[in-house]
Amino acid sequence: MNPNSDFENPDDEEPPIVSSSLKKSISKRIALSAVCVALASLMIVVTNLVPFFTFFPLMIVAFCFIIAFEKAGIVYGFLTIIISVLISAFIWPLSLTFFLTVLIFAPYSFVAFLAKKLIFTKWKTMLIRIGVMMIFANIVLLFCYLVITVFALAQGTSLNIESLFSLHYVLIALIFIPAFLVFDFVSNQATIQISRRIKI
Repeated sequence: MNPNSDFENPDDEEPPIVSSSLKKSISKRIALSAVCVALASLMIVVTNLVPFFTFFPLMIVAFCFIIAFEKAGIVYGFLTIIISVLISAFIWPLSLTFFLTVLIFAPYSFVAFLAKKLIFTKWKTMLIRIGVMMIFANIVLLFCYLVITVFALAQGTSLNIESLFSLHYVLIALIFIPAFLVFDFVSNQATIQISRRIKI
């Protein structure tokens, strides 16, 4: 029996040492998130410099966010979005790129992550995914309409944005929703192929 046992404090036990494998995993997640932030930020810059080519770079931005969610986890996924959005706001505040990223592509990346099990190779899951994405696309379109209307009124523009959307909302929806579904399909297939090659 240890004579000094009466003086030992059980609270003085050493904290468990984090395994090297866990440290490596965390380092890989941070590195992946940093790469996704860098690529997303680059695409945001390209979008602002070449405005007529707006949507393709922002699709890559959304893809970066999805990969961050898929391979690094929800926390690092949201950190990737927040840092990328802050960079966008710092470089070009209140730009079209900023609003598109915040209102469409960032929320889509999280919805796509949640719907990752709704694959296109089975009819049932494919139809459910299409339904989910159609609902999401309609919500995004309506929200963008409200934001654009409020922003236009705040700027005192003479253009009647509300009348424009009221008259052509159905036409806009008929173009936007199928295009959004095609984008979701391409994004889903790209995510599957790339995520298989990223080992974390």
